[in-house]
This record gives sequence, C-alpha cells and structure tokens, in this order.
Amino acid sequence: MSDRPRIQESARGGFASDAQLGSPDPPGADKLWAMSRVVERFLDPLLARDAWFGEDDLEDVLADAEPVPDALERHLRMCARLGAAWHRTRRAVRERADGEIVRLLAFKYADEPGYRPSWRPPPREIAADDAAVRFLRERWDEERAVAEEAARVSGAEFTWEEIEVQDGQGLVLDGEKRSVFGCALYPEVGRSIVQHSPGRVLRDIAGREGILARADSALLELLLGTYAS
Repeated sequence: MSDRPRIQESARGGFASDAQLGSPDPPGADKLWAMSRVVERFLDPLLARDAWFGEDDLEDVLADAEPVPDALERHLRMCARLGAAWHRTRRAVRERADGEIVRLLAFKYADEPGYRPSWRPPPREIAADDAAVRFLRERWDEERAVAEEAARVSGAEFTWEEIEVQDGQGLVLDGEKRSVFGCALYPEVGRSIVQHSPGRVLRDIAGREGILARADSALLELLLGTYAS
C-alpha cells in the first residue's frame, strides 16, 4: 500500500489532501508531492476542456452580432489567431511540468471554482536577456496591452449563460452581465470565447513569465514554438 497521502474530494468542493482533512502533515517531500497532486486534479481537467476558436469562427460570430467595441474586437482577434498555438504549447509544457510549473499553469484558471489563492507562485525575476527572451517579452507586452484595453471596456472576466431557445444557445456576458455580442451563440463557440476573456489571458501571460524565469532551455523552445507560424 502506498505511503502517499490520499487525495479526495472534500465536502466543501475542490480537492483536499489527508492533511487538509485532519490527518497529520506528511513530512517535507511527501507534503510537496501531495500539494502538487491537489493542483493537478484541479488543472488537468481544465486543460483537457480548454477550448480555442479560430479566425473563421470569430468572423461568423461578428457577422451576426451587433458591433462590439474596437478594443474588445482586437483582443478577440488576437486570441483567435494565437489560441490554437497556445493550447498546444500549454499541453506540451504540462507534460514536463513539476510542482511550480503546475501552479503557474493553474493560475490562468483562478476564476474557476476550487482555485486556491495559495497556488499562485511568487513573482520571479527573469534574469536571461538574450534575443529569444527579449522576443517573447516584447510579444507578451503587446498581448498584455491588448487584453488590458479590452478589460477596460468589457471587464476582465466573461461568463456563459444558456438561454431558453432552440439548440441550447446562450449568451457570453461581460463583467457587467451585458451580452458581449448582442446575439446568441452555440455552446462550443460561446464557451470557447469565455476561455479567452481578458482576465484569463492576463493571468496566462503572468504564468508564461514565471515559466520563462526558470531559464530552462527546453521550456524556452516550447514557448518560442507558439510563434513559429
């Protein structure tokens, strides 16, 4: 029988280790292992569910919708252009993730039920300053500026709300509970857009910067690969 602490669903929602359910704290290494497993149980289903939408999907939505603010449209076009590439990169990074990287990846989903504030790793300084690192930081600064501008006009977070119409369509709502597009969308499109709300993109960029700060050459190659095409 394994000596590892059991991970199980708690009555309050989310997942808890034996230590959090009242058992004695496991010793150092086992305690870190248990914490990582709790974060993984939160993160992995979200990575599997995480959706992306392409530029054709966005064009179809915008063609049927009332005009959206320019800042929001720029943000959504950026996400539609990069969404598939970042989805592949996050899955590749996850395959080689240790406990710290798992927490960095999970930070994107801080708006999801079950996320624990203690999982946010402390900021780390990016020490490297070669051409590849400068390229990534410049690209991320551009993406951050676009997302911040969108957040000012539509709030940081989007939600999905099904409405009583045929085919299970629903609305994407902004931070003020207003319909982002002024039209109903099919679930796979609406929920994909929610995955790319400005708040999630901003948290994702913060997580990427934490990964970059580790100065791991293999991880650097994966991050650069996002922009290869």
